[in-house]
Amino acid sequence: MPRQTKTNLKKISRQMRRHILDMAYRSKTGHIGPALCITDILAVLYFRILNLKPNQPDWPQRDRFILSKGHASAALYAALALRGFFHKKILQSYRVNKGRLHSHPCNHDVPGIEFSTGSLGHGLPVSQLSLIATTSRDSAPPRTLINCRWPTNGCLLAGRYWRLTAITTNK
Repeated sequence: MPRQTKTNLKKISRQMRRHILDMAYRSKTGHIGPALCITDILAVLYFRILNLKPNQPDWPQRDRFILSKGHASAALYAALALRGFFHKKILQSYRVNKGRLHSHPCNHDVPGIEFSTGSLGHGLPVSQLSLIATTSRDSAPPRTLINCRWPTNGCLLAGRYWRLTAITTNK
């Protein structure tokens, strides 16, 4: 995919916002604020920075993205749909009975999701250990391993954040 211009990234971010609002309206539920606040960042990551192959979501050399703030899943789903990981019509199944798109990302149901998140305090440990595991394998590691987290106060109050940070600073 060619690198997107700043103008195109703004358009993509607006499309993501429309999808988020539509998903919340259809399901009559959702965390709109957290999702809307990360659309610009996700647009840049998914359409300019991350090295991905939507038709091969498990490609070994792919860049990885872990959304610790799982309740902002609507933004991630919108980015994945626009990037081509699944058809945009699937966005209509957000938070509805028997739908594929849950309130928190689930890597078993949606291509492009690296790890099921939502429990506070798990994003940093999972992304740090993913980095260690990926870079220590015999196979060629990804070009770049991007592990972004938007820690919440609940995440920062969880002791595992601080313990793992102390462990991995020497890696």
